[in-house]
Amino acid sequence: MREVRGSNPLSSTKDYGIKWYWQYVCIVIINNLPRSKKITFNKKTKTIVGIAFVAIAIVLFSLFKLEEIKSKNRLKEIAAQEEKEISVILERERIEQKRIDEENQQKGLEESERNWQTSLRNICLEAADDAYFSYAELNGRKNEDGTIWANNSVWDRAEERKQDATDLCFKKYPVN
Repeated sequence: MREVRGSNPLSSTKDYGIKWYWQYVCIVIINNLPRSKKITFNKKTKTIVGIAFVAIAIVLFSLFKLEEIKSKNRLKEIAAQEEKEISVILERERIEQKRIDEENQQKGLEESERNWQTSLRNICLEAADDAYFSYAELNGRKNEDGTIWANNSVWDRAEERKQDATDLCFKKYPVN
């Protein structure tokens, strides 16, 4: 067998791939064909060489198709992986948005409750103020111009009752 020019992929540690290996095999076969000025092949040799080339062509075509299929499968796997990662990211974002919405809803409920408590306290304070003047009016006298005249003890007692009612309003309706 004649020595083939070029490097032998089988003796190298570098991975050239299947395509390159079969190209090398074809070159070996071509380089080892008989070389003479007049090449004569009998029918049997021509048939064997023809079948060998067809077999090599079929093998090369199959290998190229196999690599193409593997490449497509790799791309599909990468796409599936990316889709999975995207779905995980979207799920995290959905959970985060749900948490934010719940926090906002809770803040809204707290704000609503605070406004409700403030309204109730204001109503209570107005009722305490009305009770102050009602006590003074009942225990004193009302003039024609709408003013109320009463003793200082009546006003002091009305003030104490108003202060008690105001304290009760702040205890009953605390606002944070």
